[in-house]
Amino acid sequence: MASGPVGTTPLNQRASSQELRRLVEQAQRGDRHALEELYLLHFDRIYSYLHMSVGNRHDAEDLTTQVFVKMLESIGKFRWRSAPFSAWLFRIAHNLRWTISARTSVGSPRRKCRNPIRAREAQRSKKRSSRSDGRACSS
Repeated sequence: MASGPVGTTPLNQRASSQELRRLVEQAQRGDRHALEELYLLHFDRIYSYLHMSVGNRHDAEDLTTQVFVKMLESIGKFRWRSAPFSAWLFRIAHNLRWTISARTSVGSPRRKCRNPIRAREAQRSKKRSSRSDGRACSS
């Protein structure tokens, strides 16, 4: 049995490009098993990318869930072009990550923030405790 997180597929069991194409085509026809396989094949890399990007597990988990919900909603629109299916998923992840970042920076002071998610968490803390200065960014 392969080691690693439950619900993921080890790298040595990744699908070939032909198998991946078949899975995508089946998923576009509504095959739940194919959708599950696509999820299992891509979960680890999408989560790792988002975790490195946002810097914390909680937000990475939320964003990863949103990526795969978006995949379910939009897989019918996916078209094979020059980029692979994984590139399409990473583009979804990238767009969601920056959409969330833009949303959290609206109305905040105009200073450079290294981690907008932490800035949002600091703002929430500030509301809960009057002793917190709420600064998560460098001035």
